[in-house]
Formats: sequence, structure tokens, C-alpha cells
Amino acid sequence: MSYAERGLQGVHEIRIVRSRTSTVEVALDPMPPNATDTFIMLRDRKE
Repeated sequence: MSYAERGLQGVHEIRIVRSRTSTVEVALDPMPPNATDTFIMLRDRKE
């Protein structure tokens, strides 16, 4: 678990935090091969 994931898990509005480090899927993507994407899924407004 990354530092970003740990720091965001305590926020009530956030349902899921996930990170992915890998190579790019498109050859023309300018991102370096060791870049990390962080995905944040929010809770519904009703919650």
C-alpha cells in the first residue's frame, strides 16, 4: 500500500483507493515506464 493510499483511506467521501505501477499500454504515451496511477472511487452523495 502506497503512502497516498494510506493517507486517503481515512477520508469519509472516498470508497476505494488503488494505485497501479506498470508500463504504458500505448506506444505513443509520454509517461515513463515506472509511472504510478492512483485511482480514487468516491462514495455516493447519499452516503
